[in-house]
Amino acid sequence: MWMIKLRQIEALAGSLFVLFGIGAVVFASNYGFGTTARIGPGFFPILVGVLLIVTGTTILLRAFKRGEHGMDVLHLRPLASVTAAAVAFYLLVADFGLVPAALAACVLTMLGDRSNSWTRIAVTSLFLTIFSLAVFVWILGLQIPAFEW
Repeated sequence: MWMIKLRQIEALAGSLFVLFGIGAVVFASNYGFGTTARIGPGFFPILVGVLLIVTGTTILLRAFKRGEHGMDVLHLRPLASVTAAAVAFYLLVADFGLVPAALAACVLTMLGDRSNSWTRIAVTSLFLTIFSLAVFVWILGLQIPAFEW
C-alpha cells in the first residue's frame, strides 16, 4: 500500500488552494463586483477565491503546526473514489442526464468508505439524487434534463 506523509500532502494542498484562490481573485477582478443590492458578475468568483485563500492558509498552517500525533498516511481509496465520482458526473451528465450522473457520483463516492453497506449506498444515493433533482431542476429551474437518452 502506498503511504504518503500527510504533512507534505497538507502543505501541497494548502499551497494549491491558495494559488487557485489568488488566480480566481486576479481573473475575477476584471469583472464588476457590484453592490449588495445588485451583485455583479465578479462577486461570486472573488468570494470563492477569497474562501479558497482562507481555506488554503488554514491547511498550510495546520501542516506546519501538526506534531507527531495524528494521522500520518494518506488513504488512496477515498481519494480515488471522489475523483472517479467527479469524472463520472462530468462524463455522464451531458449524455445521460442528471439522475444517472448523480446516482453514479453518489455510489462511487460512497465506495470510498469500506464500512458502507450496499443498502446504505443505495438509500443514500437515491435520496441525494432525488434531492439534487428537486433543488436544481424543479426549484431552481436549471436546464439540466433529468434523463437524456
